[in-house]
Amino acid sequence: MRFRTADGVVIEGATFEDIANVLWQQVMVPEPSLHDWMVENAKRAEMWDGTKLPVSSVEDHIRAMIAARHLVELSD
Repeated sequence: MRFRTADGVVIEGATFEDIANVLWQQVMVPEPSLHDWMVENAKRAEMWDGTKLPVSSVEDHIRAMIAARHLVELSD
């Protein structure tokens, strides 16, 4: 899977967790947990455009980012 973020960064991964890990590693230093990244990302999304992103699972979180067009899947 390949996605483009809202700021134009292209990321690739085989699973939603791979995609989340790439996003997490781009913004979080020092490294908190993936759950901590989802919580912070959800806060940023709500402040940015009012989008509420779930933090219950990585798959739900990434799917919500796609639905909100924060991530756009790119065709091969």
